[in-house]
Amino acid sequence: MKLKILSLFIPLIFTLASCDFSPNQNNGEQTDNPGGDENPSGGDNSGGDVNPGGDETPVDDPMKITEPYEKVDASKLLKWDTTQASLRTGTKTLDFYNLNDTHGAVEDIPSNGEPGISKLSTFLKNQKSKNEAGYVFTSSGDMWQGSADSNITMGRLVDEWMEHNECSAMALGNHEFDWTINTIVKNDNLTKFDFVCCNVIDKDKNEPVDWAKPFTTVTKNGVNIGIIGAIGEGITGDILSSYVKGLKFDKIDSYVNNWSNYLKRNGADVVLLLLHSPIANASSLVRNKVVDAVFGGHSHQVEYDNSNGIYSIQSSCNGKMVGHISLSYNFATNIVTSVTGENFNMSDYILDKDQATETIYNRYLENEISKIKNEIVGYTSRAISRTEILQLLLEYMYKFYQEEIHDPNYVITRVTHNNARADIPAGNITYGDIYKALPFDNCLVIIKKLGSKFSIDDYGTHYYPNGSNLEPNKYYYILTISYISDYEHTDEDYTIEKRYQNIFMRDIFKKYIHLKYPKNNWDLQVFYLKFL
Repeated sequence: MKLKILSLFIPLIFTLASCDFSPNQNNGEQTDNPGGDENPSGGDNSGGDVNPGGDETPVDDPMKITEPYEKVDASKLLKWDTTQASLRTGTKTLDFYNLNDTHGAVEDIPSNGEPGISKLSTFLKNQKSKNEAGYVFTSSGDMWQGSADSNITMGRLVDEWMEHNECSAMALGNHEFDWTINTIVKNDNLTKFDFVCCNVIDKDKNEPVDWAKPFTTVTKNGVNIGIIGAIGEGITGDILSSYVKGLKFDKIDSYVNNWSNYLKRNGADVVLLLLHSPIANASSLVRNKVVDAVFGGHSHQVEYDNSNGIYSIQSSCNGKMVGHISLSYNFATNIVTSVTGENFNMSDYILDKDQATETIYNRYLENEISKIKNEIVGYTSRAISRTEILQLLLEYMYKFYQEEIHDPNYVITRVTHNNARADIPAGNITYGDIYKALPFDNCLVIIKKLGSKFSIDDYGTHYYPNGSNLEPNKYYYILTISYISDYEHTDEDYTIEKRYQNIFMRDIFKKYIHLKYPKNNWDLQVFYLKFL
């Protein structure tokens, strides 16, 4: 069959940045790729066997919280360490270290500039040794989703590693919601440090949700530190809509201002903001000196600003950089007297692997990860780019539907997907490589749409297996993924016809890459040239 791949000419924008773009642009804010349709019961959804019989599998309400949690009471979050009272004299220095958007990058992958958690531990411990009493380690969100190591363990490996390095707090990012709120609550219960986010709003009640702590407190070097968490306004659009139904991420300013004032009235000397959004979205808070330091995230950029004597920093992604803000607090004057800030690039350091972290990682590898992640499913003589992965996946999705499902009620006219997250390197292809490229648990969905509503500007990358000449007054069926079908503002002119729960894109990709499909065209350059 002669195929027509429209995506060869239009969607090459997906190669332009390490961060992807959601259907809305969030007021010009660059964002990372939306998350997926996860089995809310938790546990491992991996293994690679695609079960076409899983269509219409009932799914529990993704907004339901079954894990126990204590409703937020701000007074109970005030936990100053009074044993450090004798240190509250003179001038004391605090050193804040922060990671953002690590996306489960626990493995040391030099070719990607990813140091992995064992080398990051060595770096953090080296830095801590310079000021043990004033060391503060935090995260501004999106720590879990993005690799087989983290996804298979549902974030527990990353959380245990953070706890090993004495993490004080983590802001919620949009990808923390990929496995439902219940998983957030469950993981929060398992950690000694708090997950913080002050501006997740229940739209029915028009008030913050009662399961998210707006702040936490720590005392370091005698200094009482309030740590407020916030997530970027409006980026619910970067999450499967059914997983944030009835919620909004509100403008941060009033919430951060209120909690900062509350903390200062109740003993905080210094207030840190962990913001899962670019640092520009904290500019008014910085201008009005509402907080003393800001760590940002979400856009995966390298950002640095010291306006008004307050440092705001974002530190790339995947552990490639660690943000650092150092400030001194004078107890006589009750003011911050000096501040410095910087981004440490891990590629500038020769780091040994921390053996205690290796022990933690190896335990998870042996018990949960390796048997799934290290399965060899194919071979490629050269790297497969993200654009090529996406183009292959579109055809694989169609082939899977035709061979494994093939419902005669639905003749597929178009296949649509949004993107891949990482290249697949040359050599043996493991399931872990595919997992890193396609980490999100989006399932297959069929939608119906009128021909006149099809547009070259439709969100995603499109593949027309039988040509794209459509009649304007005829309805057509599109095979796509749950993120696109469920996105509440994408298109009101379609209906969802059928959902195939628990059929994930990485497993479809594994199936056909293993068969070296398309046959006799394993060299991808040859494969694509034949369509030009």
